[in-house]
Amino acid sequence: MLPVPPRGRGAPRRRLPGGRPDYPGFGRSDKPVDPAFYTYDRHVTAMGALVEHLGLEGAAAVVQDWGGPIGLRLAVDLPGRFGRLAVLNTSLFTGPPPRGSCAGGPSPPARTTCRWAW
Repeated sequence: MLPVPPRGRGAPRRRLPGGRPDYPGFGRSDKPVDPAFYTYDRHVTAMGALVEHLGLEGAAAVVQDWGGPIGLRLAVDLPGRFGRLAVLNTSLFTGPPPRGSCAGGPSPPARTTCRWAW
């Protein structure tokens, strides 16, 4: 639940439904070990399926960090599902990822830690 500030002096507080889904492979979800699982398109597809399953219409989306590009793409692909956007501390994808990065081939060695820079 997300608290909503009261309107006017002495107004009662009310709560609106809200949610913060984990991306597949993050948070408390199962963690696939195949690096190929972790793609931008896979996360967009998963979150789009969730939005459709919940039947959201005119929802407010708060997108931040890695969720920014994913949420903004959903807002463009599913325009009737979102009525408001709050965009915090994120970036936009403006083209293909650089060759040799974690997001673009060839894949780094299994023991390499990927560092995102956008």
